[in-house]
Amino acid sequence: MTRVHVSILFGISLISGACMSAPTQSQSLPQPPASYTGMDDVLIPTPPVASTVKSEMYPFTVLSVGGVDNDVEMRTRVYITSGPFDTPISTVTLADRWIARHSDPKSKFKLLTRSAVESNATPPVLDDKGKVFSPLYTLIFESQGAVDYPWDGLTKYFEEDEYRQMFYFLPVSNQHIFTSRVVREVRYFEGFPQFEPQYEHFLATLKRESATPQSTLKGSKPRARRFYTAHFSFEIYLPGENGGDQWLINKSSSQRSDLWHTKEGDIIVGMGVISGYDFEVARKNQRLMGDAKGLVTNLPGVVKSMDPDAYVSKLKYLELPFVGGVIYGHAEEDTADRGGQIAWKLDVAYKTGKQLSLSISGPAAAMNAQEKDLLAWLSQFKILQ
Repeated sequence: MTRVHVSILFGISLISGACMSAPTQSQSLPQPPASYTGMDDVLIPTPPVASTVKSEMYPFTVLSVGGVDNDVEMRTRVYITSGPFDTPISTVTLADRWIARHSDPKSKFKLLTRSAVESNATPPVLDDKGKVFSPLYTLIFESQGAVDYPWDGLTKYFEEDEYRQMFYFLPVSNQHIFTSRVVREVRYFEGFPQFEPQYEHFLATLKRESATPQSTLKGSKPRARRFYTAHFSFEIYLPGENGGDQWLINKSSSQRSDLWHTKEGDIIVGMGVISGYDFEVARKNQRLMGDAKGLVTNLPGVVKSMDPDAYVSKLKYLELPFVGGVIYGHAEEDTADRGGQIAWKLDVAYKTGKQLSLSISGPAAAMNAQEKDLLAWLSQFKILQ
């Protein structure tokens, strides 16, 4: 009978053996982190080892109401992304890439504007001769259809609609660029005036800063709230009860990926914030705990009943320290001949309608060597109010 190995690394199910005890928290208090970075309203402690923020993705759905004949604008998206490149790249070169990507003959591509922008949000990146290598840069174009529409998981053209796309590229370094991208149907620019001043407010409040425990979610205008990323913060508008634009954080779609660089190998830390669901915190955490325990207890038997010769990895239930409470999940470990990887999958509801998911994985030697630091790091997360 064929041997089967199913992995739950990054959300795919993995086969397990007996239930094992969870790692225990160190008795000594951990040293406070040197600093924090932000992810929405979550403060992430700086790791105790060298690390890299590999990617960030924050998609927003914007719904405009009160248009002509009280119509409703649909399918406007604002995508906030950030991440390093393997080699130096300027914002001008990145704009060129987007133009090339959308210049298919079918798209009827029309460039409206592209230029460097002066702003206090972030300084330009200079080259080794002191000249501007990568300035803050804007790009606006229109096309018949839009490629790379992450919300729908599609990379084809929406040929029936004409879109205007507005980009702001903000350099973090010569190999890291922060990007704001708006994808909006052209027809909405005339009939729905609410979005444009709110997007201008977003740009006006966009600034380079690191989040701290003293940071606040309070915005500078009614219904505006502060939103944090690893390198920047900005204000978005919350849904209004009496009309007006609604900036909604797309459910299950805010993602960040970090690398911890250890002498035993890199540890991959994936983080995701689920927003918009109206669940109650205690009840949701009871369900998360039950799901994790049920997976550890029941999955091995289910798999064995399907295939007695199936490969069985070690699986154990986890309750780990997090923000004065615990975060729930499980750990899995492969044998050396199966790659020798350890992965933790953790979830916690931390506010009404808000859930944080963590995937932490790496070589067994690295995960074991860093276990104490990982536990201390989890206990130092903070939630902004």
